[in-house]
Amino acid sequence: MAPVKQSLVADCSVIVKWKLQQEPQAQEAKEVLLDWQAQAVQLHAPSLLSAEIMSALLRAFRQRRVTEPDAIDAVRDLLSFPFVLWEMKSSLVLSAFEIAKRFNQRSYDCIYTALAEQESVDFWTGDQRLFNALHQHFSFVHWIGDYLKKRP
Repeated sequence: MAPVKQSLVADCSVIVKWKLQQEPQAQEAKEVLLDWQAQAVQLHAPSLLSAEIMSALLRAFRQRRVTEPDAIDAVRDLLSFPFVLWEMKSSLVLSAFEIAKRFNQRSYDCIYTALAEQESVDFWTGDQRLFNALHQHFSFVHWIGDYLKKRP
């Protein structure tokens, strides 16, 4: 087994695209998954990822973008993935608070940003509002539509 070459943070907006393949940038998000499966990258996320996955797929069901059985299967499948989940310690939460306050963003989105900053890794998002607000201030914040595969 080859060693992982790069760690990165991917937020829920990227991860649910693995199951909602009709979504914009779903193919680029799928490249993250394929890189992870090929061990070219390692995925990190805050522990709130599980709740966000459930929320995103519930919203997709309510908007009739997926059936209830497909939403449940997607939640179950995504929650079985071996993400490196980080506990939301006060230092991480307080850093996210400052980012959210400074850039007028949702607090839970900024937890991913704070984690990437803390670990000095790239952060990939499919949240256009978040990306637009942060990428000019944080060089590690990237738009999922720009993702290029890392595996050979």
